[in-house]
Amino acid sequence: MPEFWQKTHKRGMETVTFWRKFFPLMSVAGTGVDQHAANLDQLGRLAQERENRKTAAKQMKNTELAQFAAIRTLNLAVPQLITAQFDESHPVRQSLAAVFTIVPRSDALNLRRARILIPIWKQANAELAKRPSGTAIMRDTTDVAAFEQMVMRYPERLQETSDAEAALTSARGALRIFCRQVDRMNKRAYLKFSAEARTDATVREVLLASITREKPSHKRA
Repeated sequence: MPEFWQKTHKRGMETVTFWRKFFPLMSVAGTGVDQHAANLDQLGRLAQERENRKTAAKQMKNTELAQFAAIRTLNLAVPQLITAQFDESHPVRQSLAAVFTIVPRSDALNLRRARILIPIWKQANAELAKRPSGTAIMRDTTDVAAFEQMVMRYPERLQETSDAEAALTSARGALRIFCRQVDRMNKRAYLKFSAEARTDATVREVLLASITREKPSHKRA
């Protein structure tokens, strides 16, 4: 189904074609056919800008969601890995109580749990380094340094998403405002064409056949 701007653009192209053929020197509210054609080009550019902004906003949101999921996964998995390495009486194991009280179901809670977990994770690694194996705790290929960087950068991801969504909102608004302007010109031009064609049956017949008009609404009695 065509979008609102596509309907206006289609009618605008029909208007320009008729305008150039029958009334090329006519102006409508100070606008000539060349300016109206240029406005149709601008309408298309604004529509493309909105699509570009929509794509960028979607990409930013997907990146943000992926980062949230990665942090949440580590928030849930790493405490379990630490628990498996220390007995209940060990200070590192006891420190995890502060982590377990936070359920990472939102951005704020996910970050809060991560920021509490990071120093405990580092402490656990320091304790493990004293053992013969000296194996630091990792989840897949992510160590505590990488996790800390992920957490530090997450607010930037949120801001990038917010900025991209604001840019999309602005592009949508610009498209709608300009589309209304073009739509008004389409209708004003049609009214003027109709007035000029009153005494010329041939021109009026072409006008009726060549320019798309809105269907009248039928209200229920």
